Amino acid sequence: GTSLVPFYAPYNFNPLNIYQTPVEKYNIFGQANFQINDSIEAYGQAWSTKSQIVSQIAESATFFNTYRLPISNPFLPVAVRNQICGGYGISQAACDAAAATTNASSADYREVSIGLRRRFVEWGPRTSTFENEAFQIVGGLRGELPADWSWDLSAQYGESGQVSTIGKYGLFSRVQQALRATSTTTCSVTSGGCVPINLFGAPGSMTQSMFNFIDATSSTRTDTSLSAVNLTFTGDFGDLKLPTADERISSAIGAEYREYNASSAGDFLGSQPGELLGAGGADPAVRGKYDVTELFAEFLVPLVTDAPFMKALTLEAGLRYSDYSTVGESTTWKVGGSWEVNDSFRFRSVFQSAVRAPNIGELFFPVQTGLANRSSDPCQDTAPTTNAALRAICIAQGAPTGSIGFITAPAAGQINTTSGGNRDLDTEEAETLTVGFVWSPIDNLTLSLDYFKIDLEGAISEPAIDDVVNGCFGSSFNPSLEFNTACSNIRRNPVDGSLNGSPADVLGVVVASTNQGVIETSGLDFGAGYGWDFGDMGRLSWNLNATYTFENKFQATPVSTNRDCLGYYSINCGNLQPELVANQRFTWSYNAFDVSLRHRYLAGTSVEPELRGTYLAAYSDIDAYNYFDLSGRWQATEQLSVILTIDNVTDESPPEVGNDIGPTAWNSGNTYPTVYDALGRTYSLGVTLKF
Repeated sequence: GTSLVPFYAPYNFNPLNIYQTPVEKYNIFGQANFQINDSIEAYGQAWSTKSQIVSQIAESATFFNTYRLPISNPFLPVAVRNQICGGYGISQAACDAAAATTNASSADYREVSIGLRRRFVEWGPRTSTFENEAFQIVGGLRGELPADWSWDLSAQYGESGQVSTIGKYGLFSRVQQALRATSTTTCSVTSGGCVPINLFGAPGSMTQSMFNFIDATSSTRTDTSLSAVNLTFTGDFGDLKLPTADERISSAIGAEYREYNASSAGDFLGSQPGELLGAGGADPAVRGKYDVTELFAEFLVPLVTDAPFMKALTLEAGLRYSDYSTVGESTTWKVGGSWEVNDSFRFRSVFQSAVRAPNIGELFFPVQTGLANRSSDPCQDTAPTTNAALRAICIAQGAPTGSIGFITAPAAGQINTTSGGNRDLDTEEAETLTVGFVWSPIDNLTLSLDYFKIDLEGAISEPAIDDVVNGCFGSSFNPSLEFNTACSNIRRNPVDGSLNGSPADVLGVVVASTNQGVIETSGLDFGAGYGWDFGDMGRLSWNLNATYTFENKFQATPVSTNRDCLGYYSINCGNLQPELVANQRFTWSYNAFDVSLRHRYLAGTSVEPELRGTYLAAYSDIDAYNYFDLSGRWQATEQLSVILTIDNVTDESPPEVGNDIGPTAWNSGNTYPTVYDALGRTYSLGVTLKF
């Protein structure tokens, strides 16, 4: 092991991680209907789309990948060489002799295993090109049957494919070859036109010829397909109705078969863990499929018509049987109804069970190592030097003894994490309840309010990173700092003890997909709408939709924290969800013109309470946000319409919260770009022509 003091300078990678990407897209759509006879119609439609998207992220790097480094590397500064020798217990005399040795066969020649961190700032950003193709064909027959019944037989088939190509990542094996050099011009192994690489100089010290040698492009191909056949019968049961109702009982009965296929594979470079520097995990070969056969029936039963305080009372019910090739059989149901008190007031409610079978990725994706956001490591710096129990855990997780006291904080606010599919997964099961009303107290005004509650058990989920880390190091979970199961799920770099390094060598925090998750959420949905008629001056309409959530609890496993992340953000909370989200729109319509103003409201949020104080105070709260979008539409002819839109008219900037305060998938560029407008004010112009 070593006890080297790291030399590094901070680097801001966010300016080069772009949000707005150029897109080139082509769509084509067609549909046709043919009346075979008075009771049978043939129909079909098809569409195809093709697009290309180009994106970029900050320059590649070697993020503490472990290399064999010759003491005689010509770019190694003397002070750093002497420190390395001291850390490995090499005497000064032996170090000087090794530094002067250019022959790998000499007895004085020495190499050490060392983790190196160097951003290739001279090279320019990493690039990715995504080429997408997709099509779908739907065709069927539908017609009428005696006794007011109808039928619909349809089939569909669709495919999608994507080829993603990345560049300027660099190859680990080429960097290793280029490090084994004893002069600034010649590598020890010269194959491939090897050029010695300088990982120890200041920005500007790496040359284009160095990059040309380590450069390579890599591509991954992903394909999916869906086949489906559906047969549905709908109609009334003749004159069957209840004595208290005027309407007949109606039903929809049918069957459906669906088959899903998916595959993904990287080329040789992309499928080798750790070979592409800065790429996170590899792109392993994935292939899987499953099919499902379903039978379903739904019924609408009018119970009462035109009774006192009961203009209409209706019952609805449904049953669905599913047989999955992967997880077997399941049955779901629903029961609900509506009570129309009078022309202006109606109650409604539905209670139902639902299931979701695991998808192909959740079942078949191989276990692999990638990246997740985390800004600190309990074993970093001097913490384990004053706590024997902590020191023992760090070493038991793979940290070399000599690294204790010198383990660095996570590189770029990220650590390695290992996860994958699980072929033993079963279905998720949920029960949902909605209860509410619709009220029209005056003409042109409609109000609605619905309460919802969802309880989901057997959720397909992984523990949060903090569930594992706190389960091992947290004082409330492991007060005596014993090496427990959570501790065993953290695997450190065998050279420097960090949670960074090649995914081929460092698993980091290991999490597994299970059906142990529990999700509970509830809240209120509110809607309102009103319209004003101005005669020759047109019409003004207003509508409002808002959701106020009471809770959104998630517990990944029985020993995980049962978190309510509503109104909070952190690395444990997934995407950010404010307590209150509302949208309202005013639209003025006049002849062929519409002008619309939309207001979007997001309530304020805060960092998760248990992590408050971990981050800068300025990053610990997000104020409420108000966005205004303006759009106009001109229906020039029946075939031609023009739409102009200005989103975020007031050019509100997104909140800044740091790049490692939330999960990698949602927290990017120091904000949450899927929740807040990251681009500021934007303009779009659309022209639609029908022919």
